[in-house]
Amino acid sequence: MLLLHIFSAIPAAVAALPGLSRRTPFQYPDNCRFNLGSTRQYDLCPLLSGTEVPSLAIKDERDATYLFQFGDSPGDHCASGPRVCVFPGEPSESDVISDAYTVEPVESGESITLQFSGPERITARLQLVCASRAHLPTYSGTEDAVPLFTWRTNMGCPDSVVHSLEDESGEKPAEDGDNSDQLLEDGRQRNSRRSTAIILFLLSFAIISLSYLSYKHPQRITQLFQRLPLHVSLPSLPNSLKPAGESRLMRWAHEELELDDSEDFMVNGLGADALDDDESTGDEQIPLKPSPRQGLTRDVKTYGSAPRSPFW
Repeated sequence: MLLLHIFSAIPAAVAALPGLSRRTPFQYPDNCRFNLGSTRQYDLCPLLSGTEVPSLAIKDERDATYLFQFGDSPGDHCASGPRVCVFPGEPSESDVISDAYTVEPVESGESITLQFSGPERITARLQLVCASRAHLPTYSGTEDAVPLFTWRTNMGCPDSVVHSLEDESGEKPAEDGDNSDQLLEDGRQRNSRRSTAIILFLLSFAIISLSYLSYKHPQRITQLFQRLPLHVSLPSLPNSLKPAGESRLMRWAHEELELDDSEDFMVNGLGADALDDDESTGDEQIPLKPSPRQGLTRDVKTYGSAPRSPFW
């Protein structure tokens, strides 16, 4: 019996706690700020007071207009207060079908659904999906024969998410210029340090591996070095670049001695010109070309000229 009394008292205690459960009707403006679960806190006071959006008019698949009225109504076709009015066509006073006045929030994932209920049944559901900016509400079909409308807006976000969205939208973009150059330079330095660290790691790993292998398997290391060639054959040089041997040096010396003993002989020197009867025929005359200054006489001789022959 004691356990029965304890379990029966738990729902009453939960209901007495501050905040609301997942499905709790409320009346505006008494408790438009409420908790769902243990971590989510919603503030629908700006919405239900009509300060943010006075009303929402959405059409379903049959072109019936669902007017979600928030706050005071500017006309007579729908009463003031959080409620929904349904019209088969354009809103007018004589077309009102039902008037719902009880709002019940239901949390589902990243959204919260407002159920507008009348005295007998649920009239419509408005699902507020958390978004950074407001979109136009749309008709999403029926759920348990109840029309469901979806509205993506920041009013469907918990307070913690709303503050984070405001902080993100309030962030200033990074300035260009020196900051971008500094960021680029920092990125290059980080890449350089990373490459240096990788190279040092690989070298250290190779040294440690060789040290370990030489300590654990010295015989294998010795055999490996014995298999390596002990000499490296260089490519052969051409004969012109090889140093001369002793026999070649001796032959060159004898040839130079023979050249020293010989006498120089000028081609056009002594006795070269047999046609000249003059005694001074020993002048050097190199037969390059006839001198233009020689003329028709044969007495004038110049250096580098050849005697003019009658056969030329």
